[in-house]
Amino acid sequence: GPARGILPLATRAVGLAAGTFRMEPAWLQARFLASSLEPVKVPKPEPTSVVTSLKEERRRKEKIATNWFEYPVHSLETKEQTSTIQLAAAVFQEPLRKDILNRVVLWQRAKRRTIARPAKTRAMVRGGGKKPWRQKGTGRARHGSIRSPIWVGGGKAHGPKPRTFEFDLPKKVRRLGLRVALSARMTEGKLTVIQSEEVSSHKTQHLNAVLMKWDLSNILVIAGREVNDSFNLAAGNIHGIDVLPCQGANVYSILKSPNLMVTVEAV
Repeated sequence: GPARGILPLATRAVGLAAGTFRMEPAWLQARFLASSLEPVKVPKPEPTSVVTSLKEERRRKEKIATNWFEYPVHSLETKEQTSTIQLAAAVFQEPLRKDILNRVVLWQRAKRRTIARPAKTRAMVRGGGKKPWRQKGTGRARHGSIRSPIWVGGGKAHGPKPRTFEFDLPKKVRRLGLRVALSARMTEGKLTVIQSEEVSSHKTQHLNAVLMKWDLSNILVIAGREVNDSFNLAAGNIHGIDVLPCQGANVYSILKSPNLMVTVEAV
């Protein structure tokens, strides 16, 4: 603030005691009193929770303290049950949400979508740099380039251009869509947990014989972080079988294949 004859605090205190000082302005008295009194201890506010809604808080607690249930684990080659595994109800028992599946599938297909091929404009077509004939005196229509859009072999006016059709989708919706898709296959009884995707031979004939035991034609196999080389080679020539690592699992692939096999490592 402005310094209008401010004296040291000691001199000011003596002057106030003797009553010889004139009345100071209100803002100056407030400053002096604030400096002479003990500082006031302001209690710190209690940390508020990020979740303000009671419904969201209850949902968060249910996600953390989820239920677990046992599910059988089978061998791929023998089709026999080898053990059991604990699966999370929050992942494999979500209620069916067709609206969420629709949003995620549209998001995935929009990311893949592209135009057939971009068209060349008059600036991209080779040639046409010279004026075909003079502006006046020939009796013909005036032209500046033989690559104009109205010429045969000319550029395309307002043609398709390289562009993207993708849009953003919240991560919460993407994760929920994957859980709903897995839960839908679980509810239908089309989800099988296998010990591993490893096979004893990389021959397609051997894998065909293994799949004949399961009596499945269209399968999506979600392996661990890396797909077994023998299984990848054997499945490469079989129509109707797709193999993905666990980080590539997506809603569109799960819904496209009626049968789903997931390895213990992927779970």
